[in-house]
Amino acid sequence: MIRFTLKFTTALVLVYLVVGTLFFNFISKEYYQGSQPVFSKFLISPSDSSHWSEVLIWMIPVQMIRGLLIGSVIYSIKPLLDSKNYIHKSWFLFSHYFVLSGLAAISPSVGNLEGMLFIQNFISWKIHLTILSEIFIQSVFVALIFSWWIQPNLNQST
Repeated sequence: MIRFTLKFTTALVLVYLVVGTLFFNFISKEYYQGSQPVFSKFLISPSDSSHWSEVLIWMIPVQMIRGLLIGSVIYSIKPLLDSKNYIHKSWFLFSHYFVLSGLAAISPSVGNLEGMLFIQNFISWKIHLTILSEIFIQSVFVALIFSWWIQPNLNQST
């Protein structure tokens, strides 16, 4: 269980850092600190340097905890995953991770259905869809990497 969960956590943190950094720097930065930084109304943003430095300190540990939690839940379906080939395993993980962690997450947030309903007054559809595309891409890569790492021929003791 430990190796399995650590593999998921590693995939999640790596993808979070790479995709999150790319999206932030090239696509969504304006929402945090542009001419109309809508996210700074409800999120700590780089504009708030004292709090932002604290966010940067805790960003990786929080993602690690998140990965450990999700990975330990996914472990409960390991026999099902073991019975699937790489493509089916990746599809299963992507679809569940994307829907449950992103699109259908219970708390209203930018890019999920609850957020599209409850915070639509100052968050445009463009912003929701932009963030949803980041969630989609992260979900794809987490699923692909993790599925690869738990392939039986790579390591028999997942």
